[in-house]
Formats: sequence, structure tokens, C-alpha cells
Amino acid sequence: MKKAIICLTMMSFLLPSLGYAYDGMVVGTLRTVVVKSNVSSQALVVRLEGFPELCGTSITKAILAEDAPAWKAVFSVALAAYVSGKKVQVTSDDVGGQCVIRQIRLDTSY
Repeated sequence: MKKAIICLTMMSFLLPSLGYAYDGMVVGTLRTVVVKSNVSSQALVVRLEGFPELCGTSITKAILAEDAPAWKAVFSVALAAYVSGKKVQVTSDDVGGQCVIRQIRLDTSY
């Protein structure tokens, strides 16, 4: 019984993440990585080589605000990928007309 409860608990954490759909998922090499800042906040802005459409729209850049929970981690992965020239997978969502980064992966195999 204890094993069944543990298994169900693990599945409750894993299954919702498997069912999430993003507006856009593109694999490519980062062309630009910019940190824009103003008095009150910062944002990470990325573009891929060839300027592919992100978010399933004509938007060619994706952003992530500094107040996002994984901002530092996403920035670190983006910077490492840019410096190394490795391909990344960028998943993004259209939020109010802005293409927002949800994930940046160095491993593009899945």
C-alpha cells in the first residue's frame, strides 16, 4: 500500500507537466542574448539565428522578466549556449502579445 501511495504521488507531479502545450517550440543557435534593464526591473531577450517565428506567431524574439521564478537559471543556460555556440530548444508562450520564454534546453534530443 505504501508503494502505491508513493507511486501515485510521483505521478501527480509528473503527469501535469507532460500534458502542457506551449505556443512555440524552436531549435536553433542563439543569435543574440540581451539583458534589458530600466529603473525597476530587468528582462532577458533572446533571438535565434535566421529569426524563426516563436510562439506560433510572427514574433522573432522571446523575453523573460527578472521576476520570473527561474530567471537566473534560464539566463545562465542562455549565456552558456550563446558562448559555446550549441543549439538550444526554446519553448515559449504568447502572453498578451509578448513571446515569453518558458524553457531553454541545451539537450535538444527531446
